[in-house]
Amino acid sequence: KAIGVGVKRATEAGIPVYAIDRSTVGTPLNMTIQADNEMAGRQAAEGAVAFLKEKYGEPKGTVLELQGDMASSVAQIRNKSFSEYMARYPDIKVISKPTEWDQDKFFKNTLDVLGAQPVDVIFSHTDVIGTTPILSALDQLGKKIKVGEKGHLWYGAIDGSPTGLRAVREGWQDASFSQPCTDCGLILDFVEKEVIKGETITTGPYLEEGALWSPAKIFEADNGLMMLLATTIVTKDNVDDDRLWGNQ
Repeated sequence: KAIGVGVKRATEAGIPVYAIDRSTVGTPLNMTIQADNEMAGRQAAEGAVAFLKEKYGEPKGTVLELQGDMASSVAQIRNKSFSEYMARYPDIKVISKPTEWDQDKFFKNTLDVLGAQPVDVIFSHTDVIGTTPILSALDQLGKKIKVGEKGHLWYGAIDGSPTGLRAVREGWQDASFSQPCTDCGLILDFVEKEVIKGETITTGPYLEEGALWSPAKIFEADNGLMMLLATTIVTKDNVDDDRLWGNQ
């Protein structure tokens, strides 16, 4: 919303406007490119449920969801897709705590919730900010246990940051759901196509061989074209892939 006035003035003056990672609310622009946060939330939920099924033989248990700033569209989308998937399983209890992307709140919420009751799964909206304080809280509680060892709590987070990938590599984090951050520069191809060459951008699947974010999808959103790049499930099996932005 904050940039809406500026975007409106630019478009009225005939200046094309493109956005990366965040889009406008209610103000049209040419195109936005961002990670598919809905996919990332669903991937996290699928990983959590798979762990609980393996642990208990059925989908049940307790999940702590450490949210970002719920005033942001990114946190809202990640929460919505995660929650919708988890709602399929009535025997899974989800405790959701907002953090406003604040490290101290990641730490305190982890400490408070796990100190008060048993928890099987932790899902964080980000490993950029969340992983270090979450692991510190687990360590303080005596619950920092590596993947595959007895007593381990499943921990997954979105973003695929260097911190998150290191935690996956070292066995503290089960999975990271990586955004294709460095690939958002792809939008320059569409600027060239639309602005310089005068061509029309077509909606539908968008494929690029060898790209982790492929297939992407382009569609008409309320405020213009939207391109969503697929997120990548990162585990110990593929954590060293040099195409991941956290390894670049």
